[in-house]
Amino acid sequence: MRRLFRLILLALVAATSVRATEITGTVREVSGDNAIVTVQGDLVPVPGDKADIFFKFAGGGDEIAVATGSVTGEEAGTVTVKIKEATGEVLKDQLARFTSSNPKPKSASLSSAPSSPPAPATGATPTSPEAARYFAEGITKFDANDYKGALAAFTKAIELDPTKAAFFSDRAAIYNLLKQSKRALADADQAIRLNPQLSQAYVIRGDCYVGSHQFKRALEDYAEAIRLDPKNKDAYNGRAFACWSLGQHKIAIENFTQAIELDPGFVDALTNRARLYQAMGKTQLAKQDLARLKELKTKPR
Repeated sequence: MRRLFRLILLALVAATSVRATEITGTVREVSGDNAIVTVQGDLVPVPGDKADIFFKFAGGGDEIAVATGSVTGEEAGTVTVKIKEATGEVLKDQLARFTSSNPKPKSASLSSAPSSPPAPATGATPTSPEAARYFAEGITKFDANDYKGALAAFTKAIELDPTKAAFFSDRAAIYNLLKQSKRALADADQAIRLNPQLSQAYVIRGDCYVGSHQFKRALEDYAEAIRLDPKNKDAYNGRAFACWSLGQHKIAIENFTQAIELDPGFVDALTNRARLYQAMGKTQLAKQDLARLKELKTKPR
């Protein structure tokens, strides 16, 4: 099952002078190559200021850059960012950071709401541009089903920067797909050591345990993944599969259903639930899931 993070790293954020002010915000809307950002605090960046947008792992930890751009306008604490370079997908609720040498007070608004409290610092450190390039290459090769190529690229990224939990977690997923369970578990363990708050690392280790038929251990990891991120659909799907393997069909259906509620287009969970319904003799329910899968397959992208 495909569970690699859909995350592509950018180059290091350029160093700024000691006088520059860092301002944070949250992406509220994306329209074409423009992102609308709600700024936190009393200062806002001005047109021309640099903007970086990040994916932030659930539960804290690393921040992965997905786009860079510049400010084009501001009104009542809402900033428009023109995206100039994106190697990941810019989405609602992502973190935005602005570097401004001359910020200004927020402009007034008749209906402005109180500003949100600042986001807590994560203490994350950027990776090197070369490591980022190899990590991006690994994702691309995975998408092309070139698992050995992805493995080589992730390995090179780790050699260049062995501090990133996501690098080890993704390589663990590849090792698991290649049926190299010992190496998969070793990488998953290292990912968790580097960032114990990274929900997806527990999912991937759980997948490794499922691959070696250690279903009870897998359930422990899926539970921890859900505790860290209650909206982690992969954790519910994995837990459902482990429960199914242990003969706990009712609990498995409940977890497949939770995964589908989080993402109605989640093909893995729909496929698994259809298979389980069929095995339980619930043919009509299985047909409903299969019809939904057919609909998703023919739906224009």
